[in-house]
Amino acid sequence: MTPRQFHAWRKGQRKSAELARAVAYLISGPNLKPNTSLRKFWPLPWDTVPKIEPVSQEQIKFIEDNARRLFESLERGNNSTT
Repeated sequence: MTPRQFHAWRKGQRKSAELARAVAYLISGPNLKPNTSLRKFWPLPWDTVPKIEPVSQEQIKFIEDNARRLFESLERGNNSTT
């Protein structure tokens, strides 16, 4: 599956989930509390924006050090085989 095909498939899945949510909301309409929105009725993962927390300088340094060591070990491994 190419990235373009995957994107199209995922978009279709999202449309199907939205349609299922809308149908369920409309069917349940008379039994819902007043002012219940579609998103409150059936929240889906893409309805909310994930909270991004800042990364500390220690975490950045830790990641950079590990990446540098990994790339150095890969370069040493590649140089020894050629």
